[in-house]
Amino acid sequence: YFPAKNHKNKLLISANKLLVKNFEEIDRFLKEHKKKKALIAFVDESYNYEKKIFETEIKSYIYQNNQFVNVNILSDKVVKKESKKSQMDLLAKVYIKDLQLWWKNKIDSSKNNSENNDINFLIFEMENTKRSIELESLLLKILGEKNMILDEFSKNRIVYSINTNYSIDQINLALEANNVRLEKILSKQDFYNVIDEK
Repeated sequence: YFPAKNHKNKLLISANKLLVKNFEEIDRFLKEHKKKKALIAFVDESYNYEKKIFETEIKSYIYQNNQFVNVNILSDKVVKKESKKSQMDLLAKVYIKDLQLWWKNKIDSSKNNSENNDINFLIFEMENTKRSIELESLLLKILGEKNMILDEFSKNRIVYSINTNYSIDQINLALEANNVRLEKILSKQDFYNVIDEK
């Protein structure tokens, strides 16, 4: 995650706080950026004077709810663990590329694991009109304007009829970066609430 550019220190957290896995500081950082979880990569590159080579190791974690879960993002074949010169520039390029591939595979696997689409209606129940409009725009970008048709409109409630081949998991993956998710309404078949977690 790369915060929006501003005059402040971009990360607002020291590398040391991440290395020692200081949960309190990491949670503060995530709260500052209105996020629930983070993908963190630890890179260790050192020069071995005996072998006269650079030794590089990278570990990736997803941090959420005071837990670090190991994830394998970088393909082992591309970056050598031992090299005569530094691998940092190559590692940065390859990592970003592999991260995009990892994310695509995560979305594709949710598509393969999903059952038939059962989303027929989305319900927005929000008192904040501005935020409701932001979320509607976000979902319109994901689903497409032709696939979201206004069905009901009142002061604090908007219902859209939905036509999509996306699964609930795929839509929630797309919404996750914005701290938004769809949640099934148990009392109504095919109805989902739009939940704003900001």
